[in-house]
Amino acid sequence: MLTLEQIDKNMANETNIRKDGMVFYKPEDEPMRLYGVSKIGDRYYRMPPEVSAAVSPGVDGLNSNTVGGRVRFTTDSRRIVLIARRDTGYNPDHMTYILVAGFDIYDGDTYVTTFRPGGNRSGEQTFEASCSFADKRERTLTINFPAYGPVLDLLIGVEEDAVIKRAPDYKHERPFVIYGSSITQGGCASRPGNVHSAHLSRWTDSNYINLGFSGSAKGEEAMANYIASLDMSAFIMEYDHNAPSVEHLAATHEPFFKIIRKAHPELPVIFATRPEFLPKEQRDARYAVIKETYDNAVARGDKNVYFAPMPEALSPIGNEGTVDSCHPNDLGFYFMAKGLYPALKAALGE
Repeated sequence: MLTLEQIDKNMANETNIRKDGMVFYKPEDEPMRLYGVSKIGDRYYRMPPEVSAAVSPGVDGLNSNTVGGRVRFTTDSRRIVLIARRDTGYNPDHMTYILVAGFDIYDGDTYVTTFRPGGNRSGEQTFEASCSFADKRERTLTINFPAYGPVLDLLIGVEEDAVIKRAPDYKHERPFVIYGSSITQGGCASRPGNVHSAHLSRWTDSNYINLGFSGSAKGEEAMANYIASLDMSAFIMEYDHNAPSVEHLAATHEPFFKIIRKAHPELPVIFATRPEFLPKEQRDARYAVIKETYDNAVARGDKNVYFAPMPEALSPIGNEGTVDSCHPNDLGFYFMAKGLYPALKAALGE
């Protein structure tokens, strides 16, 4: 019996990548620019490991998941080769494997393709992939890291006779920071560039840090203190899915915000609610908790807070914007980003 790859060559993954005539760079090398993650020891992390260990075992375990990581550079190379070594231990049945383990590439704001990781889905994996452009001209390229699972090493190759230089600064080089649940971490977009934080980054030309932790964003004081230590352009707070109960959310939500506000008296803060469209147990009660934090801030005279109700944002598409009546699909993430965009645009002074 023929395989799908034999029937349709467009379904086949590259296995024999030509690397001759290429020069390779690590994301930490000049002129590459690394955002959203840092190489610490044997892998990339979103926050210092000693800080994640102090928050919770869940946050510590997910800290090396690289959602929001990006490498940017400008080149006129017609070929780009990627060689990635990563740990492939996580393979949930409701997410695509290219979200979990793949890298996608953008030319400016335009999606080009995804570097697909192939079939090995357990243990350590090294995979190679490439893409080609039709013409030789300078492009500013962004390669998005996978949303789940650790990246151990990454090499990016360009043609040896190509121009390669630093990418221009973002318009907003100071990052916005987004904190929340598995939804924040990207579940269940089809690929990394379709997560709502990535949309918002492209739409506002902004650097960002994604602090989404599946099942583990519970509004801990240690996490609030860490976020408060960051130099941010704006902060998006959307962790209500992971609060174990309405009572836990009520006990942590406003105190979490007040820690941020004490450290950053003028920082724009956006309060987002869970994006469930269908009414569910506790959904409306949790919504009320978040709205109360916002209302209380406004009553105190805070002019740098915004309220972003996600069920309303998803109303044009309803529950079709999810894969499981909870986690957004690509359509859901797009409408979440649209719902957050006016507040973020105003927060950035645009």
